[in-house]
Amino acid sequence: NWNTLEYSNATYFIKIIAYDNNSQSGYLQIEVIVYNPPSQNQNDGGQSTDQNIYKNRHNILSSTQPSIDFSSLVSDNILKVEIFDIKGKILKVIEESPFLLSLNDKLNLGFYIYKITTTDNQKLFGTINVIK
Repeated sequence: NWNTLEYSNATYFIKIIAYDNNSQSGYLQIEVIVYNPPSQNQNDGGQSTDQNIYKNRHNILSSTQPSIDFSSLVSDNILKVEIFDIKGKILKVIEESPFLLSLNDKLNLGFYIYKITTTDNQKLFGTINVIK
């Protein structure tokens, strides 16, 4: 569990190393971008708790919720939305309205990361969990 509020906004690299019984190893390194939105309360140490600016950072796609409207998640104008797999590979870019992702986009069951870029160049991140 990683509390990103304890870290500055920046790009971080996480490297995981696995060893077997024969002392052989393998690793996976991923890039993680931490974005903690600006604070609306000057007494909270500079971290935002205002969910009106950017809400529903963790989203689910399922048969009961078959689409996500990214326009409803932010109060700013959207330039584009990028969908990444857990390894950081871009799977989809949405560059025009409506900024929707649906089950029809044929994402496999699993966990995804999205990045919303606004017209004033803010970068907003969240997650999508695709379930049955």
